[in-house]
Amino acid sequence: MLDLTRVLFYPSVSLSERQNLPRESGVYYLRLGFKVDYIGQSTSLRQRWTNEGDWKHKQRIRIEPLPNKKRYRLHYRLVPKRKLDWVEYSEIERFNPPYNVKRVDRQKCVD
Repeated sequence: MLDLTRVLFYPSVSLSERQNLPRESGVYYLRLGFKVDYIGQSTSLRQRWTNEGDWKHKQRIRIEPLPNKKRYRLHYRLVPKRKLDWVEYSEIERFNPPYNVKRVDRQKCVD
């Protein structure tokens, strides 16, 4: 519960407000209620989640089947590009989100 409390204090937007995400690199958390359902990373958060980037191709496939998608919040944490893999890996290990199918290669994070 302490980990979730930390995520709740990160900046967030609703999925309909995703155009307000920063263009910086970071790790994002897709949260509904008291549960983190997905964790990912991007070198540009806004580009990943809007039409500026590949949202229609990748993210839409991920969020279309989500139940109650209008109630989801997208929390984010700005992270330098060189630390993205490591932070994403450790957060996925910590939360074990149900929609994370692909796991980050641990060796990639150690290098």
